[in-house]
Amino acid sequence: MKLARRFLKFAQLWDTFRHDRSSSLKGQTARDALVQTAHRIEKGLTIRNPRRLWGWDKIARLATLLEKELSMPNPDRFALETGASVLKAYLEAKKSTGDREETERAAKLLDKTPRIREWMGTVTATGGARHLTAQEVAVPDGLEWARKFFSTRHSVRDFADRPIPRETLLQAVQLALMCPSACNRQPFKVYVLEGKRREEAGYENIYHADKYLVVTGEINAFSAEEYGDWIVSATIFATYLVLALHALGIGSCMKKKELHFASKYNDFLRETCHIPKNEKIVLEIAAGHCKDEFSVACSNRKRAEDVVVFP
Repeated sequence: MKLARRFLKFAQLWDTFRHDRSSSLKGQTARDALVQTAHRIEKGLTIRNPRRLWGWDKIARLATLLEKELSMPNPDRFALETGASVLKAYLEAKKSTGDREETERAAKLLDKTPRIREWMGTVTATGGARHLTAQEVAVPDGLEWARKFFSTRHSVRDFADRPIPRETLLQAVQLALMCPSACNRQPFKVYVLEGKRREEAGYENIYHADKYLVVTGEINAFSAEEYGDWIVSATIFATYLVLALHALGIGSCMKKKELHFASKYNDFLRETCHIPKNEKIVLEIAAGHCKDEFSVACSNRKRAEDVVVFP
């Protein structure tokens, strides 16, 4: 019996891997390739004393991807704005070098791509590099503030019977979108499921959560060589999201989802939330208002010395 169960688990694991790998081998979408290329150029614009003539190979690829996206029946506006704003910043940086060859290349590129030049004129998004000061990024009483903020965030498993306003949820997601993701592709989605709908479908809601936030990662945001990276980016986003909820006075509890094996509940989420097959369910977050008084697990923590290694 044990051998049969193990074989079934292995078969499920292999089937999931084969499906995910197959989706990954199809390659990333043109939209995500555009955003990734743009961000690679942005990173170069933050480097001190970059080498002469750097980045032109990536710019040629960016221009090709912009042309391709512009020719699509329903072009992705976010990708176009991102690519065009970065291209504009790069060309301005090259013109400001005073290097004749760099300046001429910048002028010729736009002459060869009039459609891109026209699109660039409509873009209001900011791309390239931002200049900051240490004073601007400093948080007053940073350590004390951080200690209080992080130490008061707990996994809540007993929520108040009050709905979370949609505006509050959108504010939390907007804050969480400041999280880092692989080349700024932001390959995640949040599907919002009401706690009552979950109960009506036969799935318990013992935490009495108002909302369940289903976080997914998009497989085709990545190339085949980046297989599995959607898990990393989606998890980072989910972490920012629970911290953003905490900042807005909303309690939460992260619930891991089955990534590799069959799950009736995942099937329910996928069907109910209309989650496409190229998105993987990574995490679920139970969310709701905190009660005036409630209990949380003590959750003893390791010391920094237990987890930090200085080779």
